[in-house]
Amino acid sequence: MKKFLFCSFLFLISLSNCFEYEESLYFIRGFSGYVQISYKVPLQKKKEESLIRFLPIQEEEINKRINKGLFSNNLKIRNYKIEILPASDNDPIFGDRKKAKVVYKIDFKEISQLDGVILGSLFVTRKDKTLSVRREFKSLRKSQEERVISPGEKKIHNETLKYLGEGYVRFNVYFPVGSRCETTKSFCREGQLSYIFSLSDTLEKPGLHSWFYKISLP
Repeated sequence: MKKFLFCSFLFLISLSNCFEYEESLYFIRGFSGYVQISYKVPLQKKKEESLIRFLPIQEEEINKRINKGLFSNNLKIRNYKIEILPASDNDPIFGDRKKAKVVYKIDFKEISQLDGVILGSLFVTRKDKTLSVRREFKSLRKSQEERVISPGEKKIHNETLKYLGEGYVRFNVYFPVGSRCETTKSFCREGQLSYIFSLSDTLEKPGLHSWFYKISLP
């Protein structure tokens, strides 16, 4: 029993040191609702900006990112919170850097409004009371390497890939109790769908990684 508790403790410690991203989607009325996004990212040394470009930490920058492009849905974040965490010797990759933990929510009338906002690509079809969602995630290595422009940035880039590769993404979907749910990965239970995606898959296995789920309201 003591050995089990010790191993569980080490596991929790390892999770706290790696990249964390959690996305919780709440369908409140029909298929409208809100998404809560939280993540922890390392910061640049000279200024408090995220080292991971697609996950900014300042409220203004987040609003810019979710509303970029010609087809902006004019979404706005709410309940924004940020916590600056001190450097930690327990982190072998970015232990000399501060980190930021960011949490915010985004309301939506249709989940399709979140395409380009949440991680990966989002494909949605709806028929009557049934919603089908497919999420696709490209190789993280390829998408990051396309942006490397200098030797210094390349070094940071390689460290960031390692940092991301040791992390995970947790997806939660909450829907009305009594609904039917189907999914290709993870599991469904009454009113909830959960899926944990290891980011090492996007580094070690090239190509697209997809996840599909379908919800039918009662």
